[in-house]
Amino acid sequence: MSVEELEFYYFTLHDFDKNMFLDGLEIMTALEESLEEPLAAFPTEDMMTLLMEMTDEVLEKDDVDKDGYLSYYEYMHSQNRTASPTTILDKTAKEKASKQKT
Repeated sequence: MSVEELEFYYFTLHDFDKNMFLDGLEIMTALEESLEEPLAAFPTEDMMTLLMEMTDEVLEKDDVDKDGYLSYYEYMHSQNRTASPTTILDKTAKEKASKQKT
């Protein structure tokens, strides 16, 4: 599978109502599954609070049209923005350049 196919599979796997949007509960479930081990250290109440805060942050940063849902386009835009190799390389290059100036 290509990276794009894996991303689409991950998105549709968590789109429980099959409307091609992730709502807060679907996002929270995806986060919980992806962070299951680290979250095991938190008491249940703290874990839920953390998941709600993370879900709110995802919607705040990635829900471009502010409709309360994450579309596939918004999801992919987020993935490309946060996980893009060029973003990482640009950040590294800027850090190196600022170190050389000092």
